[in-house]
Amino acid sequence: MRILDFGCGSKKIQRENAVVVGVDNNTESDADVIHDLNQFPYPFENDSFDEVVCFDVLEHLVDIPKVMAEIYRLSKKGAVIKIRTPHFSSPYAAMDPTHCHHFSVFSFDIFCRNRKIIPHNFTNNFFILTKRKIIFPKLTRVVLAPLTFLFNQYSLRYEQYLTFIFQAENIYLELEVEK
Repeated sequence: MRILDFGCGSKKIQRENAVVVGVDNNTESDADVIHDLNQFPYPFENDSFDEVVCFDVLEHLVDIPKVMAEIYRLSKKGAVIKIRTPHFSSPYAAMDPTHCHHFSVFSFDIFCRNRKIIPHNFTNNFFILTKRKIIFPKLTRVVLAPLTFLFNQYSLRYEQYLTFIFQAENIYLELEVEK
């Protein structure tokens, strides 16, 4: 199994029985490949990876449709794309001046054939959404566990009406590559 740790920073993931390739633009990171992720194409062959992990990196990149197209290109059919990024209501979303985007739990629907909210078709429907989760701060998860469960069950209503009362921390998505 080959895994791409996309924007690995100084904490490249480790996985038994897998080859993990880290890519980042920081020369002091744990990256195996130094590359500016805002520059296309990425230095990988088509269909190279079984999994792509994008933890806390996409919010720093300028052209998300191009990034997702490149991730699609370098992923094998059936590959899993794991995304974690700050939710738009999180203080962390606006706190970092290097963030170019603030994401909703539905922001990546545009790239998925089984989209829930965004009906128009700007892409070739590269992915199938397999998991969507809003992650709340630890105190909220502990004290309001039944509510956070409901917020995830009714995430559109949560984002419409309650997001700035009960702020989220991150979103987590898993997409499957459809080729």
